[in-house]
Amino acid sequence: MNGTFISRPANEGHATVKGIEMDAKFALAKLLPSAPAIDMRANVSRHWSRVEELPGPDNRLAQQNRWSGNVGFDWKAAALPLTTGLNFGFYTGGPVRLSFTQATYTSARRTLDGYALWKVSSKVQVRFFANNLLRQDNLRIDRYDAGDGALELTTINPTYRTFGLSVELKE
Repeated sequence: MNGTFISRPANEGHATVKGIEMDAKFALAKLLPSAPAIDMRANVSRHWSRVEELPGPDNRLAQQNRWSGNVGFDWKAAALPLTTGLNFGFYTGGPVRLSFTQATYTSARRTLDGYALWKVSSKVQVRFFANNLLRQDNLRIDRYDAGDGALELTTINPTYRTFGLSVELKE
């Protein structure tokens, strides 16, 4: 293989796309009357796609997660003006055929975010948040196969935890 490789993504075909999603939100005390004041939430999605012009396997839309889901909760303290919460998310990766000569692989992603909200008064509240607590790096492998040789590029994108503090004032 010699020369220069140039990739110009374009939508030049037809695809079949299907999906199903479920959401649930409820107060834990509805299930367990003696439970603390915890509001639960969950979401799960399943998606299918097939790009008709490409041979399989993995001839699906490039940016579509096959599975994704979130589960989280918010807890309100009984004796304090404090609410805290966490959210965990999961998104599948996997192989995808982009063209007759190109394929890519992305790693699954997991996220964990949290917050604490202190209501100082009816007009002032302080919020602390922490995002990307798992700090999972993202992996991507791109492959080009020209028949007389192949090129493979592995990219690891680091991620970072972020923390913040904000004061919210209402008039």
